[in-house]
Amino acid sequence: MFVGRFPAWARTPGLRHAFSTRRGGVSRPPFGTLNLGLNTEDDPDSVRENWVKFCVAAELDRDRAAFARQDHGDAVAVVETARVYEDSDALVTQSTDVVLFIQVADCVPVFLFDPERRAVGLAHAGWRGSAKDIAGKTAAAMTARFGSDPGRMSACIGPSIGPCCCEVGPDAAERFSPRYLQGSRLDLRAVNRDALIAAGMAPDAIHISRLCTVCHKDWFFSHRGDGGKTGRMAAMIGLEKTD
Repeated sequence: MFVGRFPAWARTPGLRHAFSTRRGGVSRPPFGTLNLGLNTEDDPDSVRENWVKFCVAAELDRDRAAFARQDHGDAVAVVETARVYEDSDALVTQSTDVVLFIQVADCVPVFLFDPERRAVGLAHAGWRGSAKDIAGKTAAAMTARFGSDPGRMSACIGPSIGPCCCEVGPDAAERFSPRYLQGSRLDLRAVNRDALIAAGMAPDAIHISRLCTVCHKDWFFSHRGDGGKTGRMAAMIGLEKTD
């Protein structure tokens, strides 16, 4: 099973992160095969087996998992225990007892890391959350709660729907600056990158995956590419104890 990781963080002591693909699981179409979606219509036994497979491959302890409920809002939860955090689309923590998770299938996963304060964050940024500055608010929550300095933080933006495929209607388009639009196509990655820069992060500290989940739906679940009925990938980040 392939487990995605960012080269920029590959050798960072005490930091664990990963994102899944749709390959390597047991679910049947339209959820084939590594569906990690907890609220999909897939067979729950298949989803549970997929989680076991992914956690083994990523060397994760499933009992440490903390999840955002995800309702396309802008609420950020401070995580101290492993559970589902209601009314949240982003999670932040300094605890080594938990691992932060979100689920995606085109939406932008935004990973944040503060090496000085030893804190991490993870945001689920669809177009609605991006319009509400979910990425910037996650960085701000780390500053408010942990004393993080955004100028010393780094971020990774994971595989997501690209500007090649993110076509939006007028109601969505009007919520964004024209600089993020090419006709009716929206660049959500740029929206979230600039939100992090506006929050104080250095541009060269933000690393962006150019993999489009719609163009590569043989590798990734895509809500748009799969016609609305599909599985979910997982994005995760967590801290490990260091000597």
